[in-house]
Amino acid sequence: MATRGSQLKDGFMILSVSGVTTLNTFLSGALTVALPTIGHDLNFSQSALQWPVNGYNLAYGCTLLLFGRLGDTWRTKHVSRWFILVLPMEHCSSRPLI
Repeated sequence: MATRGSQLKDGFMILSVSGVTTLNTFLSGALTVALPTIGHDLNFSQSALQWPVNGYNLAYGCTLLLFGRLGDTWRTKHVSRWFILVLPMEHCSSRPLI
């Protein structure tokens, strides 16, 4: 039988993974919706509009790999907390300040 502490830990892990997945899906969709405006403001051609999407996916994938490796090397609990803090900051830093 699972203890109360392990049930809370499991619930927190499910909640955090679900939150990060939801955040990634939402921001990918927001970038897709914003692509025409980005292309117009930066005078991108139609073929160059794929670069912002690729840059976002590359940054997300690299961050995920980095924190996955750190989680394997160090204690998973501490690394998952840092990942939950860093991922929203990564998304906010890519927003224009207008």
